[in-house]
Amino acid sequence: DHAGGKKETQLNISNTINAEIKINCEKIKYRNFFANSFSGDFNISNQVITLNQTEFSSMGGKYYIKGNIDVSDKNEGKVNLDILCKDIDINQLFYQCENFDQEVLTARHIKGNLTSTINFKAVLSDGFSLSADKVYVKSTVMIENGELINFEPMLALSGYLKMADLKHIKFSTLQNKIEIKDQKIFIPEMDVRSSALDLQVSGFHTFENEVNYNLKIELSEILSKKYKKNLEGMPEIEENEGKTKVFLVMTGPAGDPDFEYDKKRVTQ
Repeated sequence: DHAGGKKETQLNISNTINAEIKINCEKIKYRNFFANSFSGDFNISNQVITLNQTEFSSMGGKYYIKGNIDVSDKNEGKVNLDILCKDIDINQLFYQCENFDQEVLTARHIKGNLTSTINFKAVLSDGFSLSADKVYVKSTVMIENGELINFEPMLALSGYLKMADLKHIKFSTLQNKIEIKDQKIFIPEMDVRSSALDLQVSGFHTFENEVNYNLKIELSEILSKKYKKNLEGMPEIEENEGKTKVFLVMTGPAGDPDFEYDKKRVTQ
């Protein structure tokens, strides 16, 4: 216990330890994290933990992990892991991982089933905590039966377009490659398709909750009619076959961003 009563975890391994360890454990719990049927094959040598074959069940799905954790530098532990997760409850993922120590996208904002391959690199500082500026993630992501709920950028977009339908977006399948580096989440162009609208988005979102997005929103015919009066006079609007398309650039704080007409996308 440190001042203030918060417990910190230290990972100290003597450079004289060399070991091969096999673990089979019915249940594991660490803070919010909980796993069943944990099995692992580890090597320890020169203050490096090598995960040869690790798998467990958690959050409704399965995890498979390989890689290493190098703690030879007591001030900076280095993590390099390849992770495969299948059919994970993404809401539980964010909850059990304590929202990955960020408030941009949290458990209360997202639902769905996640399958993903991830290369995760990070540095551990004192207290076995991640250094946010040294986290690197390269991943392929598939989310099925997904929901975005009261997500700040979508709430801001709802306010700009004067509609409530973006407060709770449901989509069947979302696939993309997402990269995290320099405290930014980079999103290549992707489509979020729902019964109400098709949303095409690309750009990045910082850990400080600043956004820089290019957006193309295509409203369903029903919504186009419902909100036509709200959208009249906007230069961003393009109408075709009863549907309305909106081309925007969104920048600034996620809760109160600026919107601009995306002339380049309209021309394309």
